[in-house]
This record gives sequence, structure tokens and C-alpha cells, in this order.
Amino acid sequence: SQPDFWRKRLHPDDRSRALEAFYNADASGQNIVEYRWQHRDGSYKWFQDRFVVRKAVGKPEFLGVLSDITERKQAEAALKESEERYRALFQKAGDAIIIMEAEGPDAGKVVAVNQAAAAMHGYDLEEISGLHISELDAPGEHKETAKRMERILKGEWIVCEILHRRK
Repeated sequence: SQPDFWRKRLHPDDRSRALEAFYNADASGQNIVEYRWQHRDGSYKWFQDRFVVRKAVGKPEFLGVLSDITERKQAEAALKESEERYRALFQKAGDAIIIMEAEGPDAGKVVAVNQAAAAMHGYDLEEISGLHISELDAPGEHKETAKRMERILKGEWIVCEILHRRK
């Protein structure tokens, strides 16, 4: 038996956090720590360690369950990367993009806009967020906004020109 076997196989970026979790484990409840641990082939896998500390004669005992969470961590990383790509596309698009509430009492409220939409309407990003879409409509356009929203909510793909006003 090698006393440092587990510790030496901890990923260097996780080692201090994982060790701290064990050294500072709360004896009154369940403790959870996630870390990467080196597989025999040299690769690292993610684990979640759920354990309790039991006071024993001489030194504490750790009783727990170790779960391989590698796939979950990979999925989280892929989702984060996808969100970052979407955010970059949204923010850098040359066309105006306006995201609004579609249903409920806040239907038509602007939730998010990209820089192109804010500039096109003469607003800063903070100013335009939270406005109602009707506040951007040119006179006479408001009547059509509700109809377009209904069509979109029914799943229809619409192509139209919409007149908006600048600040």
C-alpha cells in the first residue's frame, strides 16, 4: 500500500482544493468535492466524492461514494463553448437582433439586443433593454406587431419589413 497513491494522482490544478475538502471535512454532515484523478493510462477523469467523516480511535475514517462524472463535465464544457460561440455571434452580428418576451404579461418586452440593434435605434445597450417593442415602432406599426407575434407563436416563419424609429 502506498500512502500517497491517491494524493499523487490528483490533477495539479485540483490538488489543493481536494485536499482542503478532506482536511476540513465536516463531521456533522455529508461532504462533496469534485476533482480530476489520473487514470492508469495517464489521462485524467473527473470524480465526485461524497463522503462523511466518522470519528474513530486514533484518526478519522472517511466513508463515501466515488462517482465518475467525466461525461457530465465534458457535456458542461461543450455547453459552455456553445454558449460562448452563440454569445459572440449575437454580439458581433452586423444585423440587428432583438430578443423579446413572447408570452405572458411582459410579451413584447425587450430582453436582449445586440450592439447593431442598439446603434440602429440610437440607444445604448442598457437603455434599450427593458423597453417594450412598441416603444421602438414607428407610428402606425404597433397594430401589426401583435399580429406578427401571434403568427410567430403559431410557428409561422415570417419575412417582413418593419419600420422603427430612432431615439
